[in-house]
Amino acid sequence: HESIVLTLIDGDGYIFKDELLKRGRDGGREAAQILNENILSHVKKGDKKNSQVQVWTYMFFNLRGLQQTLVGSCVCTADEFESFLAGFNQANSRFTISDVHSGKEAADSKIKVYLQTWSRFPQTSKIYFGAGSHDNGYYPTLAELQNNRLLDKVVLLQGYEQIAKEIGSLGLPILPIHNLFRSEKILISPKSQPVKQASTPPSTVSSASGECKPLSYNVAVAAHHPIQNPAPCNLFYLSNCVKGSDCKYAHDYILEAEHYDILRENAKKSPCPAANLDSPCPWGDQCALGHKCPQGPQCYHRKIDKCWFKGSELNHSLISTPPFFSMIFCFGRDDARLNQWCSI
Repeated sequence: HESIVLTLIDGDGYIFKDELLKRGRDGGREAAQILNENILSHVKKGDKKNSQVQVWTYMFFNLRGLQQTLVGSCVCTADEFESFLAGFNQANSRFTISDVHSGKEAADSKIKVYLQTWSRFPQTSKIYFGAGSHDNGYYPTLAELQNNRLLDKVVLLQGYEQIAKEIGSLGLPILPIHNLFRSEKILISPKSQPVKQASTPPSTVSSASGECKPLSYNVAVAAHHPIQNPAPCNLFYLSNCVKGSDCKYAHDYILEAEHYDILRENAKKSPCPAANLDSPCPWGDQCALGHKCPQGPQCYHRKIDKCWFKGSELNHSLISTPPFFSMIFCFGRDDARLNQWCSI
């Protein structure tokens, strides 16, 4: 009969080798092949019945956070990381990667549910657990499986060299794959505080071209000089940029919380396309773009019928914002009139 082998990976904690990440799509395909071959080899060694096996792999991670960590430490560029993920995901039809976005336990909660659910299926012969070696937070879930006599299905994939104490106490069998995951955490130099003039501190960030630039220079420029070329992509940092590596705006700036606040404030000065067409906005109150004209009833462009806030819902009610604004980041639009409006 055919059995199922499940692989669960916490992508925020199990980070692939630098040399694989730097090779982009080819590195992603090789990483998927290494993982699949090692798991199949390990399964066959303990399978006396020589049954057919399907390997299903799920990796959960915070895409933006992990990308900023990798780019900020010059492990790889943003384009290389995106290409690596594409190569890994497309290498096998049973491989799935999922961006759980930010949140302390966003990936953890997904992995725990998958672990609890799949372990109860009689067809699931083994679960290769690529999450617990570094994080004691998974101990209660694993202890529950132990109480239910299901822990014998679990094999621990080794990531970091040092295994979390409570996880180690469970005595799980361990499968190390030395040429796949990093054995040590990424160390990032402390970030310099943003300054208004460019400087050259020791901290670095990798640009899309592969060159390492001074970190605080990029942070400062992103925060204080919106005409930086290329400007940070608002859609990437605040919502979801579908252009990926084809986007002409930058995805590799390392921003602090205050810079996100600046991006949000500036983004509200550009009208929401859906609301502008009197269509329901799928994001509602969470929309990154503006649903009201920032200049309110005093809008000069409205008086000459050139205000970009056209929708009936984009009313010009009074908003306590300054009447004039500095140049803002536009959302990847080449519309000269919009850029002209933004620069007033």
